[in-house]
Amino acid sequence: MPAFIRSRLPSGRVGRAIVAMAAGSAGVQLIGLLASPVTARVFSPAATGTGMVFAYLAAILGEVASLRYDMAMPLPKERSDRLDVLLLCLFIQVPLFLILTVAVLAGRGQIAKWMGDPAVADYLLLLPLGVLGYALVQMLVQWRSRDRDFPRIVKARFHQSAGQVGYQLSAGALTAGSPWMLVTGTILGNLLCAAGLLREFSGEILRRWRAVPLSQLWAVARQYRRFPLFNSWSVLANTFTSSIAVFALAALYSSEETGYYRMAQVLIAVPVAAISTAISSVYLSEAGRLVSEDPAALLRLYLKFTRRLACFAALIILGSLALPFIVPVLFGSRWAETGHYAMIMAWPSAATLVCVVANNIPLVGRNHWESLWTVLRIVAMLAGIYVCRETGLTARQTLAVISGILFACSGALIGLNVIALKAHLKQKTRKAAIQP
Repeated sequence: MPAFIRSRLPSGRVGRAIVAMAAGSAGVQLIGLLASPVTARVFSPAATGTGMVFAYLAAILGEVASLRYDMAMPLPKERSDRLDVLLLCLFIQVPLFLILTVAVLAGRGQIAKWMGDPAVADYLLLLPLGVLGYALVQMLVQWRSRDRDFPRIVKARFHQSAGQVGYQLSAGALTAGSPWMLVTGTILGNLLCAAGLLREFSGEILRRWRAVPLSQLWAVARQYRRFPLFNSWSVLANTFTSSIAVFALAALYSSEETGYYRMAQVLIAVPVAAISTAISSVYLSEAGRLVSEDPAALLRLYLKFTRRLACFAALIILGSLALPFIVPVLFGSRWAETGHYAMIMAWPSAATLVCVVANNIPLVGRNHWESLWTVLRIVAMLAGIYVCRETGLTARQTLAVISGILFACSGALIGLNVIALKAHLKQKTRKAAIQP
């Protein structure tokens, strides 16, 4: 780990936890990256695109399947109270599963028509199970994080990735690359992860379930009602924004174009996300302390991180120029378009890396700034996609437009963070001058 980051790690258990989570996340992501050349030869771009659409639908709905009550799990001091929050999250899944099943049965044909792929209607029958698996992982990760059981989380994630990739490749080879193997592999991976996270305390959950009346769960729901009222919408907006390119390519063009996008994401966005997780943890551990103790030092730290990350981002963009020549060799000629997609996607991915420390706005109490930025980003992306559709641009051109909008929005977020930190510093300085 670079000395610049390592020197800012908190000492002791927290520092070791950050290193463990960063290394574990990178290792888990590495499984999919190393398997990608084999995956590209087993599954066609169209099959890969279909599997990606299903995975993203399950992820979007799964993020809010617990109405974000899972975010309240770290708050109770007593373990029994935390178990009640977990039970509430589990209880919500029952009516949600039934509602989603009815909705899929009634609307899957229309969704498939909107996506431009009639085959999607059959895969949507498994969507309720996919959402349930994703939601289970989300709430159980929150539970294990509260217990600081980070090795368990990393181990479960490893089993998820290894089991999913192993199943998809072996079953895909036996079925001539059927998209069903990608869809069912996504569900299997989430269930494996949930099973690993549940190990050793599933009996405790069952005993608490029998002992707690529904009235108590209702009281918990009322106590933490701000999470579904506020956090669920912001999380849904952010998840939708990160997925909008997938659905735009699927709806406007074909699942084949979505498959190119998926493989380009494995090459560019996934490794950047693994790096970003570690850097974000390190930065937040310092920013949370400096925001009140030394705002001037926080501003200097943010600018220093941003400059260093910008240099690294430039290297990512320069390195991506070779991908159109490398991808056909690694993945085969039918995936040649992926190299061009990855080169385009390198720009917003690099900007995302720089923005991984651009999370100071909530720390200084200007959450409404970030909410406004999120809304404007969604509006800009939808407007850009509409223009692309009306002007008849190609899939590659549409991706370039979306990437350009994301890159510009990332630049705006960086600027907003600087303004927010300077305003916070000015406010703190003014208060210090007033105090005797």
